[in-house]
Amino acid sequence: MKKTAALLTVLMLILSFAACGKKVYPYSFGEHVVTEGLYNYYRVSEAASAGDEAELSSAVKQRCSEYLAAIALMEKEKITLSSEFKRLAAENTENLWGLFSDYYNSIGVTKQDITRSQEHESRLLQLLDHFYGAEGKSPVKEMDLKERFVDMYVGFKAIEGSLTKINDKGETVSLTENEIKEKEELFSSMAKSINEGTATIDELNAEYNDSLGIIVTSPLSVLLTKEGDPMYEDDFFDTVNGISHGKAKAVKSGDSIYVIERQTIATDDEDAFMTYRSEVLQDMRMGKIEKKLKSLISEMTIEENL
Repeated sequence: MKKTAALLTVLMLILSFAACGKKVYPYSFGEHVVTEGLYNYYRVSEAASAGDEAELSSAVKQRCSEYLAAIALMEKEKITLSSEFKRLAAENTENLWGLFSDYYNSIGVTKQDITRSQEHESRLLQLLDHFYGAEGKSPVKEMDLKERFVDMYVGFKAIEGSLTKINDKGETVSLTENEIKEKEELFSSMAKSINEGTATIDELNAEYNDSLGIIVTSPLSVLLTKEGDPMYEDDFFDTVNGISHGKAKAVKSGDSIYVIERQTIATDDEDAFMTYRSEVLQDMRMGKIEKKLKSLISEMTIEENL
């Protein structure tokens, strides 16, 4: 009897030590956890937009909860990450780690933590496809996607000229008022020629570049832009969107001046549409995925250990 009691005492001590050595994570749900490194990553990601510590803590908690909820929803729907989305997460991880590894290491974020963050982003895309993709539970009609694509983007061809030059000291400086005026007159003249049908934008682009000593061997590509595109100034989208289809206009934006010819992005233009299809679907339905996650979070008992 004494031997049995002694054995039980030893066993209880072993279990007690094991419990003390159990790793505690900031957030967890069942067997799934948010590591300290992932928690730190989310804190850094949210820090710039948070007004104070309370707001930051709330935003990070939401990010961590969504991370766990996405895993739970995937399990509930009995789906896993496809090879395509795994590859996307791996590529994004390599890009981020290649750029910021020193900084991540300094705040306790490992490469595996970055992988976890990018796999979460891929899970959102997998869930989007599962529910609303072409083969999903509630697929979005292709025509609806195409119509939204036309609303989101404007297409155009552009001849671009610089409103700066290099001075004798090798510095980049603005053109003089007279030089800017000459550029404006030239580009307005080119836009007028396009609108009157006396020349095409490709012909004028070749002539303009020839005057700069540049040989053009191919026609201009159709470019696409949307509101908030970091490639252009804030008002650029609205300006292009205000040009009638098939018409041209001289436009100043930032340090450049353009001859913009608005192009029609037809809803049956499969090449352009397919390039942006995934982004359009995200714009139309990712909000619903976020609502599903919030609903699931309200039903989950997520442990917090901070």
